[in-house]
Amino acid sequence: PAGPHPENGETTTRAPRAQVFLQDDTLVDRDLGRYLYVLVKYLALAGFDVTVRGTQQLRARVAEQRWAGYLLQETAVQIGGSIPGEPGEADVVVTDGAAVPASLAGLKTFELVKGRRLTRQPGAYDVLFPYMMNPRHYINGSHLKLAQYRTKSRNIGLFFSGSYDARYRNPAIVEKYGTLQRPMLLDLLFEGLSEEQLFRTSPDFDSELSTGHHEKQFVFMDNLQGNRVAKRHWLETLGQCRFFLACPGVDMPLSHNLVEAMSVGCVPLTQYGDFFDPPLRDGIDCVAHSGTDIVDRAREVLSMDEAKADTLSRNAIAYYEKHLSVAAFVRRVLEHPGQTVRIGMNFMPVDGIR
Repeated sequence: PAGPHPENGETTTRAPRAQVFLQDDTLVDRDLGRYLYVLVKYLALAGFDVTVRGTQQLRARVAEQRWAGYLLQETAVQIGGSIPGEPGEADVVVTDGAAVPASLAGLKTFELVKGRRLTRQPGAYDVLFPYMMNPRHYINGSHLKLAQYRTKSRNIGLFFSGSYDARYRNPAIVEKYGTLQRPMLLDLLFEGLSEEQLFRTSPDFDSELSTGHHEKQFVFMDNLQGNRVAKRHWLETLGQCRFFLACPGVDMPLSHNLVEAMSVGCVPLTQYGDFFDPPLRDGIDCVAHSGTDIVDRAREVLSMDEAKADTLSRNAIAYYEKHLSVAAFVRRVLEHPGQTVRIGMNFMPVDGIR
């Protein structure tokens, strides 16, 4: 947008401005707070100057929360005055249902609609907010190095790093979503793959992963044993892997690490590709398993020829860029024909549930 220069009347360009109006305290809580942080961060990365407005109580809650609290560190984001307050200029408006000042009526408006744990609700939203990388990657800047990580030499065949304990035996994963729990998947692999196909990391895992030859192995890094990739190196490590075992989380199947893997061309081996919008396609941008066939599918990816694996990798990157990246989401909502666009957070795609 262009506006008059304050001193000489000349026309100059300025950054587009987004005003965010919040009234719902739960939007800054731990789970939804990561959606709020990433949404605001996406607008900032797209070049918007963002002002978040809410009650003084809500501002205090932001400061107390893990993910939403990072908004206070964003240079392009201001936590402004209370509603209604003086809104100032804006080019787009974001609201969770809070009243928007009359002076901003008629602007492109994004209305935040929150679901509960991947609920399916046809007609509840116009654009689905895609599941995203863990917010830490936007905080530490590693999301800016994706092109670099995509060119890494891929010396790991199939990789998983995470916890492996009783929390992940939540029966709701099976009952509600029809996916096997994380310990069940890992146990099947530990029992079904040969010793030559399995590699469990040790305290020297950094050198093992960077210099070792694990192209035909499932590399398992158990976080509970103290084996953990440093957060700043996570995306880079995924760039070394051909395939990633996308295990369910504690309460729902979706996990940040599937999105992170695809962002650097590491192909997900997953049971929940149809939870994405549009669904991931077996043999094109993912390798799908049904749960019980996980060992066969793991053997398949470990023996896959390099040319086919490279094709899947390129397709995974293309899917990420078209549907999951910052640019893709911002483009989707800005180009939506409606003046008011309902953005669904924490929903499952209508066509993506069994």
